Amino acid sequence: MDRFYLRSSCPFTAGQCILSYMNHNQNRTSGGILTLILAALAVSWAAIFVRFAEAPPLVVAFYRMVTATIIFLPWALGPGRKSIAGYDARSLGLSILSGALLAVHFGFWISSLSYTPVANSVMLVSGAPIFVALFSGLVLKERPHPLSYLGILLALAGGGVIMGGDINWAPEQLWGDLLALIGAIAVAGYFMLGRLVQRRVSVFPYIFTTYTASAVFLGLAVLFTGGRFTGYPAMTWLWMFLLGLVASVIGHSLYNRALRFFKAHVVGVCVLAEPVGATVLAYFLLAETPPWYALLGAIPIFIGVAWVFRLERNA
Repeated sequence: MDRFYLRSSCPFTAGQCILSYMNHNQNRTSGGILTLILAALAVSWAAIFVRFAEAPPLVVAFYRMVTATIIFLPWALGPGRKSIAGYDARSLGLSILSGALLAVHFGFWISSLSYTPVANSVMLVSGAPIFVALFSGLVLKERPHPLSYLGILLALAGGGVIMGGDINWAPEQLWGDLLALIGAIAVAGYFMLGRLVQRRVSVFPYIFTTYTASAVFLGLAVLFTGGRFTGYPAMTWLWMFLLGLVASVIGHSLYNRALRFFKAHVVGVCVLAEPVGATVLAYFLLAETPPWYALLGAIPIFIGVAWVFRLERNA
């Protein structure tokens, strides 16, 4: 696998740090667990950065992926050139499709945050593992352990507790919930394709190709909807950069790395830890106070995640 060493102190060495970590962390159990923990912590910040950014949802999603692509560009132009050039047609096509699904996920999920509370949005979009579990047998020929479904349902039930007390049957909020649900279906497909492609291609060329394709699709969506690419406040550019750096370069890249350790539905169910982190951050940074049932819902989420991980981690 390609190795990428740190050579400078510029901000874009963050991408090199991630590549270096993923290269050297090969232990299936300890490395995989640490990878998932770091990924969940990083992606928990996504909703916060989106709320702070004063730009349309598609524009925020576009610059998130542009940032991630640019950060990984030094690798693609350097030691990664041979890996990218060696892509076979099938893997390239699936990676581009994965990028399209990632674009759909970000576009719909980020849009949902304009209509529904953070807790509702992140819980609904984190329902992806149920779709992964349902379709992994068809797409990946990987069937979950029968008891894993109980853990997935338990984790989803915990998330439902977090979301349930906040449900407001206003049409606008229901629209936001629907957008988040579509985002969940899209990211489920993204996880399954990531697992499938990485059977033939190493993680780095897959990440770069997928992020680049996602940025292109989102850019076309901005053009199609008449959005503008410039003219936003200085702080908005900072939040969009941090969204790309923390949530994508660190968070999603580590999730993709974890797909080499674990089945897609195992990684998917660990995503259910994100609503807890996002809810806590929303309390401190957005003054969205989580009620008592949010803490109650966190308990079955962690139990469900631990249950599935214990059953599946060595499968």
